[in-house]
Amino acid sequence: MDMMYEKLETKFNLLRLDRVFMEHVNDKLHRQWKRTCGTLSAYWMENGGITNPQQARSKVKADCRSKEDWNHLCDYWELESTQRYSDQMKVNRGKQVIASRGGSRSIANHVFHMKNIIRHKDEADGKVNFRRYYYNIYHALQARRRGN
Repeated sequence: MDMMYEKLETKFNLLRLDRVFMEHVNDKLHRQWKRTCGTLSAYWMENGGITNPQQARSKVKADCRSKEDWNHLCDYWELESTQRYSDQMKVNRGKQVIASRGGSRSIANHVFHMKNIIRHKDEADGKVNFRRYYYNIYHALQARRRGN
């Protein structure tokens, strides 16, 4: 993590003493890492992964920083403890009775998103119709649950 901070400090003035600012930076870095790690892991799985780790290791993803980083990630994904954890998460996801249809956004983010859409639509008349606002939120969430 320190390496990321050092890279950021070469381009930006990081306020490391500002706790709120650093929490925001940490959150952004964590979210970006989750997205990146997911795409790299999927690429590793597509190219052999568990069944042929040497083949997967030899095919470095084009947007990976270096062969060294790729080998480090492959070492992690090949660990038995990582495999056990992955298998346990697959079992847990299989036990879900009601699958979430809300996507990666929380309900609060759905509300915020819908509120901003309605605010922009209603700026022309200058008023917000809250009945329509809640109606739109309800129907948008229902549509996502149905998979539409």
